[in-house]
Amino acid sequence: MQNKDNTYALITGASSGIGLAFAERLAQLGHNLFLVSNQKAILEEKGAKLQKNYSIEVLTLELDLAEENSAQNLFQYAQNQSIEVDILINNAGVFTFSEVVDTAPDKITQILYLHVFTTTLLCRLFAQQMLKSGRQCYILNMSSLAAWMAVPSIALYSSTKAYLRHFSRTMHEELYHSNVSLTVACPGGVATNLYGASNKILKTGLKWKVLSTPQKSANCALKAMFKKKKQCIGGSFINKIMQLFAPHLPHFVLQIIKKKCNA
Repeated sequence: MQNKDNTYALITGASSGIGLAFAERLAQLGHNLFLVSNQKAILEEKGAKLQKNYSIEVLTLELDLAEENSAQNLFQYAQNQSIEVDILINNAGVFTFSEVVDTAPDKITQILYLHVFTTTLLCRLFAQQMLKSGRQCYILNMSSLAAWMAVPSIALYSSTKAYLRHFSRTMHEELYHSNVSLTVACPGGVATNLYGASNKILKTGLKWKVLSTPQKSANCALKAMFKKKKQCIGGSFINKIMQLFAPHLPHFVLQIIKKKCNA
């Protein structure tokens, strides 16, 4: 996929992890990039490096997508700057490991805005623009294997990721006969700083194939997106097994997990 005109791939949460891996791979494929994150210094540094290494145009914008009206503000910025988006990757996310009653209300609001409201509105706003363009366009939403898991201490994360999965699969059907394709990626654990795990734990997870690299997860999702697939479950064979069995974990197993988490 080689970029042939003045269009951009918009990636949220692009300063690190899977978001940065998306940016790197799309830059290799010749796409101009519009990178968004709330980490301005890192974003500008990574953007400048990608522009230099791949001879593409890279635009960056510091924006907290967990705030009210952030989706409208991002879309309006793109409109004002005449940025034509042919690829939208809703990757920005936040993970919290805490029971609902122990989670601060503002943290709950942050998760809901980032995973639900902002992503939904970005899909609606940019999809409408894409439909009018007549060009082949792509939207990729990042859900998670956790969407199948009703596990204690990740209720907010897993339930919002479940919403993203169902929303994306349904919008895929709505757009099916159009020039816009929507794919949802549901990776398992990825070796990033999202979970706050130590480098030792991340290395162990990679060694035992419980975790995958950001690059592997990003490449799998992009391949599915360009093939216009409805859904992609990347990662190791363990992820396939987890997808089948996670929704059917018995009550006593969930209580054991809760006990271990609170230990």
